[in-house]
Amino acid sequence: MYLTFVLRALGYDDSAGDFTWNQVDTFAKSAGILPDGADTSNFQRADVALVSWAALEAKLKDSSQTLSGKLISTVVFTSEKYDTAKQAVMQTSSVTQAAAYEIKDGIAMVKSMADLKSAMADAKSTEIEFAQAFDITEDITVTKPLTIIELSVTNSAIMTVKAYITLGGAILDNHGSVIVGAGGFIGVYMTEFNNYNQFTVEKGGKVEMDRGGGLYNHAVLTNAGTVTVTSNGGSLNNDAGGTIENNGVINCTGYYTNGGTYTGTGTEPKKTN
Repeated sequence: MYLTFVLRALGYDDSAGDFTWNQVDTFAKSAGILPDGADTSNFQRADVALVSWAALEAKLKDSSQTLSGKLISTVVFTSEKYDTAKQAVMQTSSVTQAAAYEIKDGIAMVKSMADLKSAMADAKSTEIEFAQAFDITEDITVTKPLTIIELSVTNSAIMTVKAYITLGGAILDNHGSVIVGAGGFIGVYMTEFNNYNQFTVEKGGKVEMDRGGGLYNHAVLTNAGTVTVTSNGGSLNNDAGGTIENNGVINCTGYYTNGGTYTGTGTEPKKTN
């Protein structure tokens, strides 16, 4: 009932078929209001706090505005007070989550979203690796090398990449936003990277498909950086309904197919027969 209450506050309407009130967990997770650690089978005050806090960063239905942004704009609280609260939560989280994952030779083996966020802020971890599959449900900035090997992961948040991400034998489904910033790199190796929403490579950002790695664009791929598709099994596939806006460089000696829309000032790769 509380998840339904929060979803309605975000503009979703169960009576209109947006979700089913008595089977709401999956939709609540995709909407970003059900974080790891919330116990829906024994829902108590601590779980109310977790859901309420996550809801502040959730986007309103059919909008890029978050709930916190709406509350700030209507002067329920100020952005300064919200920033202060977030800093306090991050400091507390770093302390409480410090022992939740193992660090060996500087590599933090994470098992949850809470682990991932904590390891990013942990001075003792120099690299991070997924020890098991979990979905990225909260906005995260990747500032340390991150490795995902032979796991299936879904991103429904905003993931900003400012370090190296290595995907090996994995499946990554992006239903949120992946932004590769300057100095960021994503290596797609023996991996199926499915973009169902927004994938952005900014100037100075790099993406490489190699060794059987394929990027399948079903929505919007915006490139102002460098995308490399090697002849060593790399592939770039713009499916029907997909759009590639290339204002950077696509170095393609591998497989390329375009069943959708291609725009931009950058040269389009030669299609593979």
